[in-house]
Amino acid sequence: SGSACFLNAAVQLLRRAHILRSLLENHEIITNLIPGPKERSLRRLYELIAKTGNDDVIDFRAFLFVFANLGADFLKCQQDSNEAVIKIFEAMLPSEVSSRFSISTFRREKCGVRDDCAGRELPELPLDVGPIVYQYVTTPNQIVDLESRLSAEWKEDMDGIVNEEEIHCAFCCECCSKSPAHIAESCNCFEEKCTKSRQQRFAVGEDAEYVIVPFSIRHVHGRYDWALRENCNLDSIRLFGKAWSAVAIIKHIGAAGENWSYGHYVAYTKEDDGQWWLHDDDKEPQSIGTSYSLRGCYSYSRGETDMEGVTAILFQKQ
Repeated sequence: SGSACFLNAAVQLLRRAHILRSLLENHEIITNLIPGPKERSLRRLYELIAKTGNDDVIDFRAFLFVFANLGADFLKCQQDSNEAVIKIFEAMLPSEVSSRFSISTFRREKCGVRDDCAGRELPELPLDVGPIVYQYVTTPNQIVDLESRLSAEWKEDMDGIVNEEEIHCAFCCECCSKSPAHIAESCNCFEEKCTKSRQQRFAVGEDAEYVIVPFSIRHVHGRYDWALRENCNLDSIRLFGKAWSAVAIIKHIGAAGENWSYGHYVAYTKEDDGQWWLHDDDKEPQSIGTSYSLRGCYSYSRGETDMEGVTAILFQKQ
């Protein structure tokens, strides 16, 4: 069942999001007496994520039934566990279910001279809303401050987007500050420019209990591994202005590039007994202890958490 490892890891992560089971249990799609292909596929997915014991092994044959309706070539060419999760959210889960995992992204552009400059804000409505907001690992062995990246406060855009465009900032301009009613475009002061800074902030719904944070680690030159900064504790981390703890992780073992991947996917889940469990295809789950502290081949500073090969984390609200 090696070819199904990425599917197994995806389903194990979703299984740990207990709210999915309760949301789907009595949903009309599940209870439909005359189900179509999508309903039958969703029912089987529900049966898989309804497994709760640490000794449960997911049957590979069940994957074929669940994912057969996600696209004719899905099982032939799919190699990314994250994309399997995306497919489930986009093609299988009812919108009212997937919306419980939604993350809203807000962005603004301001001058980079003064911290208190409100600058030119983009529309107040979120530019992006959805359950999947990729975090980009842009350099090998990068140290990621996830609390700053996914903050409810305005923070610098950390996705490696460099924008050297300059703007006229009325807040910094002496002419505009003295005569706020004047039209800058018709004044010579409009030629004065400031470096533009791009900022972003994130929000989740008040009823959000789980969020999925995937990481883009595949690049032209290979897989970029990474680590969490020492201030980011998987057992208690502040994201989106709320406290969370990691309860499931998808990890890639092997080599990968921008458009190719070799190796294996496994999942780690933190169950209600407080133990982290390794799920590796049809092998019996194994406990690795009360913390996720696996070390890769790269040596990080003390306090930083090695996340070698990690492509997704499921967080549960505390």
